Amino acid sequence: MRWLLAIGVFIVIGAAIYFWPLLSDDSAQWDALAVAQGEIDNSNFSAALGKLQKVVEAYPDFAEAYAAAGDASVGNNDHEGARIYYARALDLDPENAGALYGRGWVAWFAGDLASAETDYRKLVALEPDNFAVYTELERVLYETHRYGDIAEMWKKARERHNDWTLATVNRLNALLRAKEWTLLQAETRAALAEGNDLADSADVLFVSGRVHNESGNHEDAIRVLDKAYRQALKQTPIDKAWVAKVGEELIYAYVWAGRRDEAIAKQQEIQRLTAQ
Repeated sequence: MRWLLAIGVFIVIGAAIYFWPLLSDDSAQWDALAVAQGEIDNSNFSAALGKLQKVVEAYPDFAEAYAAAGDASVGNNDHEGARIYYARALDLDPENAGALYGRGWVAWFAGDLASAETDYRKLVALEPDNFAVYTELERVLYETHRYGDIAEMWKKARERHNDWTLATVNRLNALLRAKEWTLLQAETRAALAEGNDLADSADVLFVSGRVHNESGNHEDAIRVLDKAYRQALKQTPIDKAWVAKVGEELIYAYVWAGRRDEAIAKQQEIQRLTAQ
């Protein structure tokens, strides 16, 4: 099931990265590729490969066709075949975004995190306005516990795209993993003062509460965590795991602040909510 789910996400993101620009070209090779891509979109991977073989025979220097053949091979769970197709596409066009994404994904799936990181970093440099490619690189860096690198990546992304508030949330979460308490104290305060949707973000409030608890400011932790908890309860449907996570930190704050009765009451409330 893991590879089936991953392949579904892979096909959607891969197509989004490079296929739609092809629609502006009405040449025979692009038309043939569009037909094959339709087979991929409908999960007819073997049929797509058959069509793509004919395309590359007719147009042996057509990098996009090799990249698409890589996607179809992934769909058939033939990762070695996919790697070969992506390599050929990149031999022809070293900046082929679809092939870089695909080869990076195949490397990640195989556990070759260094190769995956190399391709995803190239992709971020090529497509700095594509939020999805940052999340792919983040996944690789998380597996190698490089939280400082993740935080720096999202900082640069937010500097480039001021409206990417989720980049700030992701940076704060990475700093939290790295236990950069001093940085977190300053950056959560700045995020909450921005006056946009970050000010009411349960994610930012939760990180702020963690920082206050770590710093011994348990009353301040209670204040922001209670707000985060109420925000979590407003979600439809309620994410019970998220409610429990925020609630647990709030309970700790109550206990450390000496407010034991409130901690017990909150624990009972959370148990009722998450049991429903």
